[in-house]
Amino acid sequence: MKDEELVENQPAKAKQRTWVKHERRYSNSLWHTGYKELPDGRYFIAYMDDASRLIVGFGIFDEQTAKNAILVLEDAIEKYGKPAGILTSHNPQFYASKKEVAERGESEFEKKLVELDIRHLLVRARSAYTNGKLRRFYLEIKQHLNSFELESAANTVKGIQADSHIGNPFHARGATDPLTRLVEWYNNLEHMSLKDMVETPTQAYARKQPPKGTSAEEIKADMDGQS
Repeated sequence: MKDEELVENQPAKAKQRTWVKHERRYSNSLWHTGYKELPDGRYFIAYMDDASRLIVGFGIFDEQTAKNAILVLEDAIEKYGKPAGILTSHNPQFYASKKEVAERGESEFEKKLVELDIRHLLVRARSAYTNGKLRRFYLEIKQHLNSFELESAANTVKGIQADSHIGNPFHARGATDPLTRLVEWYNNLEHMSLKDMVETPTQAYARKQPPKGTSAEEIKADMDGQS
C-alpha cells in the first residue's frame, strides 16, 4: 500500500502540508475515522489506531453526523485514552471549508477536537490513497459481514442473547450482533502488515505503547510522521 498523503487542519485553515509516513511507531499517536454505509442503509463508523490497526471504537447509526462521530470518539477515549491526532476526510461531518467557516464557523467535530486538544489531520483532497488502512478494514466488512449475519441468525435460533453494548469489541463473547463480532474477529486476526505477519491488532496495540518517559514532543513527531 502506498503511503497516505495527509494534510493538517488548523483552525485558521493554514497552508496544507504533505505527510508521507506509512505507519506510526506508537499506539494512540494517530487514529483514523470515517463512515461506511451498510447494506441495510444504516451507517457504521469506526476509529482505528494507525500503529496497530486496532479498532478502538465503533458505532452504528441511522445518520452520519458529527454528533454521532463524537459519541463514538468519547467512548473510545474512555477505554483507550486520547490520541494525539485524528485523520478524517473532508466530509462535512468532520470538516468545514473556508467558505463554510466564514458562514457558520468551525464544524462541531472540529470544535470538539480543539476542546480535547487533539490535532485534526485531513486526507489530501482527491487523493487515490485516502485513509487506506481504514478503507481496508471496511473492505473486510463488505467481504465478511454476510457470514457473520448468517452465524448470528443461527445463534438467535439457539437462544443466545446479543450483547447490548455496541461499540466495545471486547464485550462480544457469545454475542449475536454481527458487526460487534466482526470487529472482535478483526482485532484478533493475524495481520500481514504487523510484526512477523503473525501479530494481531490487539497484540500490536499493547506492544506499541510509548515507552515510559516518552515526551509529548516525541509523540507529536510520531503523529506527524517525522519519527
